[in-house]
Amino acid sequence: MSSMPQDGQRGEPNRRPCTDYPADHFFPETETKGGKPSAGEAAALRVCASCPLATRGACLEDALRFKSWDQHGVVGGTTAAQRRLIVRSRRAARTVQAPLAEVA
Repeated sequence: MSSMPQDGQRGEPNRRPCTDYPADHFFPETETKGGKPSAGEAAALRVCASCPLATRGACLEDALRFKSWDQHGVVGGTTAAQRRLIVRSRRAARTVQAPLAEVA
């Protein structure tokens, strides 16, 4: 992901804890469609919760560049279902703002 800072040494503030886990840890076999995260998603969310990058949103913003139908796994402290909602909400907000801008 391009906007993410480079990994540092252990204990450095920009170190990504997700690098200590295999990628499939963040892509569990069972994903929720909404509601309570699956056990696999919950385990990945705990890793994200310890990450300074996820809380700043860099990882999440990179993930949100994908269309809502292409959201999978846990990224940026969110499940795919949560990111799909964010993408749809942002799209709806842009749709509402565009006609208002034309009026002004």
